[in-house]
Amino acid sequence: MLTANRLTPVGQTRKTLTRGPVRTNASRRRGLTLLELVVAMAVASFGLLGLQGFLLLMGRTVAEQVRATEALACAQEKLEELRFRAAGGGFREEGEEPWGGATGPGMARRWSVEGQEGIPGVLRVRVECGCLVRGREVGQRLETLVCPEE
Repeated sequence: MLTANRLTPVGQTRKTLTRGPVRTNASRRRGLTLLELVVAMAVASFGLLGLQGFLLLMGRTVAEQVRATEALACAQEKLEELRFRAAGGGFREEGEEPWGGATGPGMARRWSVEGQEGIPGVLRVRVECGCLVRGREVGQRLETLVCPEE
């Protein structure tokens, strides 16, 4: 006895009264075609390239922040030294020196101690520390006024 399923040609569908179209076994596919696989790989590649660019940008930002923090420590150290010396008497000084931080040398430090314009007896202490990180200057500048003890 032949059923209606066997009389339907391969790849065609037939309509039933209860369930709608039914596909034959030969027309059911499983898996991916080569084209689908290539498209999926291309989409994944573009996504990974975007992620790589983001990670490089974040690495640069972190490196700059580390050096900026070191520059701040460098400037604070020299500022405290100069404030202590300036508080003892009315000296004037300018200078520049290299400074090696925790991540290595390459930091430069400049300072000056001079009289404050318009305010006799008060000294302005100015310190700058900085370095180059990937071609960009990263640094800190600190200033304070000191009234020497008499």
